[in-house]
Amino acid sequence: MGDLLAAPAGTTLQLTVHAKACEGSKIEFLLDGKPTDVLPDQIINANDQSLHAAWPSDGQHHWLETDVIDSDGHLQLLGNPIYLNWSSPTGN
Repeated sequence: MGDLLAAPAGTTLQLTVHAKACEGSKIEFLLDGKPTDVLPDQIINANDQSLHAAWPSDGQHHWLETDVIDSDGHLQLLGNPIYLNWSSPTGN
């Protein structure tokens, strides 16, 4: 988990999140640490499920994180960020 990824403006990232033993929870996508309407939350409906989303890149520096939130609103799994269009996580 976690990485650097080039995503030039105009490209669309196809995202897949595989969750096990998290039925009833939701995948929360965070862009630069905040929820985004472009990547809405998705409910995990099975004990072993892959969920898919697409994000259109603007070519700017961003970081994308996916977390699993349980039905009570508590963080269940914390994802490491993927840094988009950075040469390193610090931007250097």
